[in-house]
Amino acid sequence: MNSLDWFIIVIYMFGMIGLSVYLGRGQSNAEDYFVGGRKLSWWSVGISTMATQTSAISFISIPAFVALTEGGGLTWLQYDLAVPLAIILVMVFLIPFFRRLKLVSVYEYLEWRFDPSVRYLVSGVFLVSRGLATGVGVYASGIVLAVCLGIPLWLTILIIGVVTVIYDTIGGITAVVYSDVIQMVVLLSGIVVCIVYAADIVGGLDDVWASFPKSRRIAIDPATGLDGAGASVPFWAFLFGGIFLYTSYYGTDQSQVQRELSAATTADTKKSLLLNGFARFPLTILYVLLGMVMLAVFQNSPELIERVPYNKPDYLVPQFILLYLPQGLRALIFASLLSAAMSSLDSALNSLSASTVHDCIAPARKIKTAIFSCCSPYCCSYKVSNFLRSRG
Repeated sequence: MNSLDWFIIVIYMFGMIGLSVYLGRGQSNAEDYFVGGRKLSWWSVGISTMATQTSAISFISIPAFVALTEGGGLTWLQYDLAVPLAIILVMVFLIPFFRRLKLVSVYEYLEWRFDPSVRYLVSGVFLVSRGLATGVGVYASGIVLAVCLGIPLWLTILIIGVVTVIYDTIGGITAVVYSDVIQMVVLLSGIVVCIVYAADIVGGLDDVWASFPKSRRIAIDPATGLDGAGASVPFWAFLFGGIFLYTSYYGTDQSQVQRELSAATTADTKKSLLLNGFARFPLTILYVLLGMVMLAVFQNSPELIERVPYNKPDYLVPQFILLYLPQGLRALIFASLLSAAMSSLDSALNSLSASTVHDCIAPARKIKTAIFSCCSPYCCSYKVSNFLRSRG
């Protein structure tokens, strides 16, 4: 990394903050901040949803799985087959219902359907689980990025965290969505650049396919995963398990539903889901192709082989970037890795804040207001009992 690379990365980060300042100017209430006033475009919501699920780990680990991980290969193509089916279920059964309720936190529905304790419990589970998962994701991304950028791990995590917190706090969900769109464009550009350079090094895609091991060319593994045969990516498990996994993710996870509630109409929400559901597979193909060309370069580069430890296949893509890409262009790729890490973090932060405010702080303030708005102990107990009774 030289001064030009760092200059490009710094400009990119300040650009994200500047964008959030611009987009945050028209916010006047909590609904503007958390759901964009329910007027965001369907295409931006769809791309943002896809960017949230595309982290720096995806950029690094999926090609490593295809190229070097034991038991890996083209079977990764099975991973997203269940997404369109889950999207259809969410569109038919959940989205119209949630849109009519005009929710901000999806867990509000649980209080209306059951009682406040269920809402607090599920919201609490989301806050803890999403917070821990986000921390692990940032840490894992930071490990590899620290190697790429040549800086300490703590500094990498600090850069990702500080920049994301600033533009997320200023711009709310609108800044999150449109920054995710930009980050998705940067990420796709980085993937394509790596594929083009790697394919050129080995002589073209025909040579890439010819050098790809036959044992890794199996795209469909018909195993169920239940017979103890050791299948690492069983097709039927991914298909049926994926339907339940993705339906719960798109239909009940605050980080996803919050976006779906930000589009202008129910029809726009459905279009955003369709865009995300059917665009994910081409993105997966790009990741798989990147893994194939990385392996072709790896097989013919003693220097790259030396730089990628046997037990750390995730170093394959970063070390390729450091070895083969020119200055400036290298910064674009590292910016795409940073953007992928930030796009996952910003979505988590905004959804965590929405759930905290609407599921924890707001209900507590209502109870406090009910208690202290009385003029006598009798009035106080009467109003509080009526308030709690009205809440179920």
